[in-house]
Parts: sequence; structure tokens; C-alpha cells
Amino acid sequence: MDPQDILLVLRNVMAADPGAGKTVTLPRGTLRDILKAALDGSFSDFWYLNRYPDVAAAIAEGLVPSALDHYAQSGIFEGRMPFPAPLDEESYLMQHKDVGAAIEGEAFADARDHFYSVGFGEGRAFRLETNSILDDKA
Repeated sequence: MDPQDILLVLRNVMAADPGAGKTVTLPRGTLRDILKAALDGSFSDFWYLNRYPDVAAAIAEGLVPSALDHYAQSGIFEGRMPFPAPLDEESYLMQHKDVGAAIEGEAFADARDHFYSVGFGEGRAFRLETNSILDDKA
């Protein structure tokens, strides 16, 4: 699977969050196994732990066994990114004018920071540098 397809699958799983009034019928261990297969080596422990130091701390404290386990158990439902996606920042800023204002207000470093922090989890439309646009809540 290419990164675009992986992100679409992950967004669909994320949308199945029980907190959103939907039911996830898969046991967490099964979901973890499915995510491992879907990510097919794309998940980056190093990147994930550097991006989310709270997860690194939880692993160090023995609360979570690994970065991938955290992602499969809660990170996906929190809208966290599993790997650095090559976001087409120009397109993202053109579609989401509020992001430019947030960057100017120093709430985010750049478009990629916004997308990784909240944009992906919010279901915002995006385009990767080599792929076509994805609609909101795709």
C-alpha cells in the first residue's frame, strides 16, 4: 500500500471510534494485528516516539509495550500520525485558510505541523506531494 492508501484506511478505522457513537467489534489485539499488516513497515517507531514524547514516557514507565501498540490501542483514535507523510503544504494552505492564520499566530510551525497535530484527526482534506486530493472524511 502506498502512504495515501494507508492514511485512508487509518482514517476509516479512526472514524469507528466508540466515542463517536459507533461500535468497534474487533478485539484490540486483532486491531493491532490488522494495523501492523496495513502499515506494512510504514510505521516509524523512531518518528512516532519523537513526535509524541508522552508515548515514549509511557513506554519508559512500562504502561505501554511499544509505539505500535500505543498507536493501535489509542493513538489512531486520537488522530495521531503513524509516520511522516509527504504533505503538499501549498495545497493544504490553499484549502484551509485558517491554518495560515494559525501559523501566523504561531500556534503551529507550518502546514505539516498542523496536519500532524490536528488536521489529519479532524478529517481535513489533504494531498500528498505525489498523489491527488482526499476529500474531508474520506
